[in-house]
Order: sequence, then C-alpha cells, then structure tokens
Amino acid sequence: YNISQDKLIENKYDSENNYLKNLINLNFNGKSIIWNKKSLTELPIVNFKEFSNYDNLIRQWLELIQIYGFAFVSNLSLDKQVNEDLIRLIGPIDDSIFGKFWDVKFEEKKNYDTLEHYDTAYSSVFLPPHTDGTYSKITPSLQFFHFIEQGKGGETILVDGLNISNQIQKKFPLHYQFLSNELFQFHYIEKDIHLIEYEKIFRICPKSNQLIQFRFNNTDRSQIYVPIEKAKFFYESIKILINEIHNPENHLQMQIAPGVMLVTNNWRVMHGRQSFTGKRRMIGCYQSIETFYNALKLHKLI
Repeated sequence: YNISQDKLIENKYDSENNYLKNLINLNFNGKSIIWNKKSLTELPIVNFKEFSNYDNLIRQWLELIQIYGFAFVSNLSLDKQVNEDLIRLIGPIDDSIFGKFWDVKFEEKKNYDTLEHYDTAYSSVFLPPHTDGTYSKITPSLQFFHFIEQGKGGETILVDGLNISNQIQKKFPLHYQFLSNELFQFHYIEKDIHLIEYEKIFRICPKSNQLIQFRFNNTDRSQIYVPIEKAKFFYESIKILINEIHNPENHLQMQIAPGVMLVTNNWRVMHGRQSFTGKRRMIGCYQSIETFYNALKLHKLI
C-alpha cells in the first residue's frame, strides 16, 4: 500500500503546537465559548422549520453544542417518533438503566417508593445542577430533553462546567489541583441496581492542560476514605465547588416550552430544575461521547 508524499505532508504534525491544537479541538475547547448568566446574551438555537436539509440542521446544531455545551431546536413536533428520528441522525441512542428513549410522566409524588426509579429526577422536587451518570464508568455525553407537557414551575437550570473549572482554578488553585487529582466516589442504588465509580471531578488532559470532562452530582456522592491530614482540605474543596455551582451568577434559568428540544454535552454542562406542581411529561435519551466525536468528525467540525 503506497501513501503519496502529499498525503503524508497533509497529515503530519509539524510542531508540538499543532499537536496540542488538535488535542484541544478534540476536547471541545478549541471553539468553546465560556459563559455565565451575564455573558450569554443570546441562546444557541436552531429553528427546525428553517431547514429543508436535515444534514445542515444537524451540522449547525452540533456546532452550537460544541461551542456552548448546549443548544436548542425550536418548532419541533411533539410526536415521540419524530424526535427520536431526528436524534438518530446524529448517531445511535445509548441504552442505560433508564432505558433507551425515555417517555417519563412526572406527577407530584411524595413517596419515593412509588417512583419509576429511585432518583430525584423522577420526582417533582428541586434538582440542583448536576451532571448525569457520575456513577458510570463512561458517563453519557449528549443528553436530550423535550418537555412535551409542562406543569407549573420546573424551570430548567444550566451551568457551564468550563466556567466553574476556570473560576475555581483562578480563585483557589490549590483546591482546583485537589479536585483534579483526587478520586471521588459516586454511586446509584435501587432494587437490583448498585453502580459505583471512582473518578476525578475535573479530568484534565495531561498534554494540553485543558478540561476533558467535568463530573459532579452531590446527590450521588458516596462515602470515601480520606486520610485525616487531607480531611479539612477535602471538605474545603467540596464546599468551594458547591458554592461556585450554586452561585446564581453562574445559572442560566429558563422555562422550556413544548416544541423546543434541549441537548446538553453532559461532559461539560450541568443541568438542574426548579420544583414543579401538576403533571409534566418529558421525552429524551442519551448518546455516548463516541457518537458525539463521530458526528463532529463527519460534519468536519473537528
């Protein structure tokens, strides 16, 4: 098999900077815009009705996710199959302990034993910002939400993990180093399911020093052995992280109407929800990081 000289030149890494540039792009930091409540003046959204070519819609949607860590599609049908078919244009849907394509009907249930899953997301209570699947070996990447029926309240909260990472690194460099190097335990328990994973909260690329993944859900955090000499610093670090996550200046809060689908990159952006009353119905699913990478590559975005 012969490879032409032109092909070799085209694919060579001619310097360390070029090599690092490619690493940064793969970790979604080359194009990323870091945001908070004040800086994000316009929502990243594509209008389903404006596209006759689905390939162009998917490309623009993916690019917005790559830049902001989340994006919307508006004017979308409430039909479950239409939503699933659109998502499958990006790639295959992941299976999980919650199933493949969800159709979840929420009600104001006070008794957790009556919930479909022993998870606060299936209740009507306030959900603090978090990333999903912290207890999994490989957490989901793309996460799709379409609220086709809304109760009263239930506003969605989004938090940029890149911003959280940068703020803590800037204000508390030693605590940031601790959160980037120490393993934390997360778990999920319900009947016939017990998942546990140990992982760093800020996972950093050793070559580029860029954030690869932000993983945190305080509700799923489990007990872990900490040497006595590290205990004070451990709790200081967790407190600093939680305070930054719960700082209202870092929250983007909105009511998402039926007909608008939200997708987040769960490796970067946290999501939460205010409490609600009445009935609420959500359809959605997960896609893996491999599917996200693959879609970005196929659409020449990395």
